[in-house]
Amino acid sequence: DDIPLPPSNLEDLCSPMYTETTYGMARCQSVCSFGTCCFKPAPHNCFLAFRPTCELYSPCAQLDLDPEAGALKPPLEHLCAPHAVATEGGRRLCERACRPGRCCLAD
Repeated sequence: DDIPLPPSNLEDLCSPMYTETTYGMARCQSVCSFGTCCFKPAPHNCFLAFRPTCELYSPCAQLDLDPEAGALKPPLEHLCAPHAVATEGGRRLCERACRPGRCCLAD
């Protein structure tokens, strides 16, 4: 199946200024979700099959792909922003997202 073309304003929708807000990040993720296969690891990656369209989704590359859910997740600067960690649930999400990098930090 083909993937749909992203909106012509995708670069604006996923700009750092726009994605600073929860609404902006959700909107960027929603639009980028249609091009998720462009960023998946092999063998589920569709970049070569849909290269011209996937290149249009390049502003979505700033978002991380959650390999378990197969969906885009927000970058750490959004998950761990002060407003995001103000709640217990938000703090746990940030800690879970940072877990893979724990070994890089000195005790």
